[in-house]
Amino acid sequence: MKTLLVVYSRTGTTRGVGRRIARACASAMREIKDVRSRRGPIGYLRSGFEAVKARLPAIKPLTVDPSAYDLVILGAPVWAGHIAAPMRTFLEQNKSRLRRIALFCTMGRSGSERALREMAEITGQIPLATLALVQDEIKTNIGVHKIHRFESALHKVQEAPERSAVPQPEPSNPVLYLVREFNVGEKSGGPNPHA
Repeated sequence: MKTLLVVYSRTGTTRGVGRRIARACASAMREIKDVRSRRGPIGYLRSGFEAVKARLPAIKPLTVDPSAYDLVILGAPVWAGHIAAPMRTFLEQNKSRLRRIALFCTMGRSGSERALREMAEITGQIPLATLALVQDEIKTNIGVHKIHRFESALHKVQEAPERSAVPQPEPSNPVLYLVREFNVGEKSGGPNPHA
């Protein structure tokens, strides 16, 4: 199965997580790049404003066609409780080119459920796997374990011979989709309310 990982990262945190996932899943990786700089305090404030207002800032064209891949893993930071605006632009521009998706996000404290739901709603798909990482977890055993579980879920998807062989969540409407996080201590298979 051909797999592509598309990531947006303002500070490099999400890019680092993306590199690890791309290596583990033997996938190509491409990064979404802003046309306009987001450096400094003004760039930081503009980033939060664009995320809250669901703006679609200009991004540089990606060097690959996502429709050439069976699975596209999408990763972005959470800004002000929403998906990063450059990822929103990419999704709006490419939603019809995405066959199957998996999603991950990084965040300072919270907002993953809304951000992942926004990504699913834009694409009109239910993700095959999701991962949410708080920045403090990324280099700890908790973060390593969560990333490993996400990678394991992706390996199962990659090994499935066809779409019907991949277990799908029941809801057919992504608006009703409940984010499935891969959390330490998860016993029932449901989301960990303490994540």
